[in-house]
Amino acid sequence: MNVFKCFTSVTRIQILNLLSEKSYNIKELAESLQVSTSIMTRHIIMLENAGIIYSYIKPARRGIQKVCTLKEKEIIINNNNINVNEQNHVIYIPVGLYNTAFVSSHCGLYADNYVIGLVDDPRYFNSPDHFKADIIWFENGYIEYNLPTSKFINNNISQLQISIVVEAKTYSNFPKKTKILFLLNDIILCDYSIIANYYLVQKNNNLDINSHIKKSTLILLTLTEKGCFLNEHYTSDITIKDVLKDENRDAIFRISMPEENNNNNILYIYGSKTNSNGQDLMIKFTVT
Repeated sequence: MNVFKCFTSVTRIQILNLLSEKSYNIKELAESLQVSTSIMTRHIIMLENAGIIYSYIKPARRGIQKVCTLKEKEIIINNNNINVNEQNHVIYIPVGLYNTAFVSSHCGLYADNYVIGLVDDPRYFNSPDHFKADIIWFENGYIEYNLPTSKFINNNISQLQISIVVEAKTYSNFPKKTKILFLLNDIILCDYSIIANYYLVQKNNNLDINSHIKKSTLILLTLTEKGCFLNEHYTSDITIKDVLKDENRDAIFRISMPEENNNNNILYIYGSKTNSNGQDLMIKFTVT
């Protein structure tokens, strides 16, 4: 891996700053930088592959822990573009706390040990209890979330990261690719193709949770002044300035299942109680 790619992320630079003082385990680094342990693990793997840090396993009070330390005593970065005044603000939004939903059957909402309303009845997406949902599923349509960008009206947002846990399922006998669209302020950031996992379509209000969380995927969208990235891979030249033009109103993030799919696939969105990452919709602002 190209070592210099490690320095394109503010988070990875902050990790190196912390490790220059002492060794940290994954959980300690995640808490210090206010990111999930799964996202932190991805950054650590990149730094390990570049040979900048190394990690080792040691016993913890409960089980084991992965401890990270710098491989070199000193790292010199000569880059005038790094802004030491940047600050990160992380906000977690429960997946049920969407502001708009326009979906069609098959669909449903699941909270703690019960289905909200009835399965396959889109009307319940407007139920006053929808904010309690920790699993959301729908075959066509979209849901939208308000992102509090107006909170930083007096700052310059240089980077926006959005992370969410999803899965595609199919009730077809043959697994097919499903396209998921991610939009911000009605601008398509990128589309994500995922192979749907086969399952028996949900026909009643008895949801088997264990069968719904085994193959979920953590999605990380990053929007910068240089373009849009999906799971750290460049996807388009759409920049943060292209989509955040109106500083006086919050941005609208949309997750959509376009009609063109037309292949019996269903999108599942998981909250912190029903995914292995323990994460809701995560929004991270980098401001100056």
